[in-house]
Amino acid sequence: MMNIHLEELAHQRDALDAVLNYFPARDEMQTSPVFANPVLQNAGDESAFIDIKMETGTGKTYVYTRALYELNQKYGLYKFIIVVPSLAIKEGTKNFIESDYAREHFSKFFPNKKIELQIIRAGDFNGKKGKRKNIPVSLMQFCEATKTKKIPFNVYC
Repeated sequence: MMNIHLEELAHQRDALDAVLNYFPARDEMQTSPVFANPVLQNAGDESAFIDIKMETGTGKTYVYTRALYELNQKYGLYKFIIVVPSLAIKEGTKNFIESDYAREHFSKFFPNKKIELQIIRAGDFNGKKGKRKNIPVSLMQFCEATKTKKIPFNVYC
């Protein structure tokens, strides 16, 4: 059996630092309910949105997964949605995050933190003709999640 050992490479650390340095500060004037992330300055401003774009094979899945942990630690954010462009990338992301080697690697840096992965499928929103579809269970769990030692987030494709 082959063991996979993850390492953080210099270009991945540079990408993480760029995200963390660009990320807006918490808006200390705003209070947020127990079910929401802290309010960030310029929240909702599309020019402040972050899109992690890296070449294929450079470790972007590692970078955006590590960014979740880092943003949780630095800002107290605990709800994330990752949007991926294809089913193959969604499966790759899912397999990476759920893998024992990734969980072991990230637990070295972020003990007692674990990503709680929920998958939203495109078909989860489809209802029968003329019928209103209920909100998918995984999305409801995401919305209702509270601050815990787990970091809930959804992967949507």
